Amino acid sequence: MRHLRPAALMAVLVGCVAVAPAAAEPTPRTERVSVAADGTQADRETGGADLSGDGRFVVLRSMATNLVPGTPDIQHRVYVKELRTGRIELVSVASDGTRANGASWSSSISADGRYVVFDSEATNLAPGRNPGTNGDVFLRDRATGKVERVSLAHDGSQGNGRSAAPSTDLAGKTLVFTSAADNLVPGDTNAVYDAFVRRLG
Repeated sequence: MRHLRPAALMAVLVGCVAVAPAAAEPTPRTERVSVAADGTQADRETGGADLSGDGRFVVLRSMATNLVPGTPDIQHRVYVKELRTGRIELVSVASDGTRANGASWSSSISADGRYVVFDSEATNLAPGRNPGTNGDVFLRDRATGKVERVSLAHDGSQGNGRSAAPSTDLAGKTLVFTSAADNLVPGDTNAVYDAFVRRLG
């Protein structure tokens, strides 16, 4: 049997590598996500979109009445769109699934898409709403369906002013929002909107 010399063998291997085809680059594309699960386009405007860290979910705000069943009235609502399946879910609801009775606005989503934080003027998303606040920040756990008010003081008492513009960390455990409330922390006497961080655990 004839054996290749090391130099010749190396030349053959290098030649094989050289002619191997390069992996194809993915083709850039643009996809509209403000559509119903069956692809029906929204009948009203959409805005305020945010992408989960794993790239699977988009949280967005829309006035559309046809993204999910049972939303005939024109009102700003918060939805989560799963990009792999096209499924879209209304998340500005109470823990029992009752739709918010007021507009919901800004939102943010955790890295894995489980937690969504949003602000809302609704009075029926969590018990004990202070009617004078004109807006609170809520956190929805999409795995359990639980919705809780998070624009609270360190002792758990409700803010006495509007809270809005929330954002979440990757884990959905540390939240930031702005608020006109002056009772969330001691010594807040500047009578303007301030930024606050709430840590849930």
